[in-house]
Amino acid sequence: MTETEILINQTANAYQWTNKLIETVPLDKWTIIPPTLESNIVWQLGHLIVSHYFHAVLVIRGHQLDLL
Repeated sequence: MTETEILINQTANAYQWTNKLIETVPLDKWTIIPPTLESNIVWQLGHLIVSHYFHAVLVIRGHQLDLL
């Protein structure tokens, strides 16, 4: 297996694991903030979406110096 295939496999597994975890929580519980965690699923998913988007922009487009 090549390095690219390994990375693709790891990325697919991460998405599958995340989706499997998310699917177990009913939608009406997504905004509940437990006192010990001080975060909720919506907030965490937002962070995942932004990090994936940011990574894709940097990998595909590169640093945009006008935004820095």
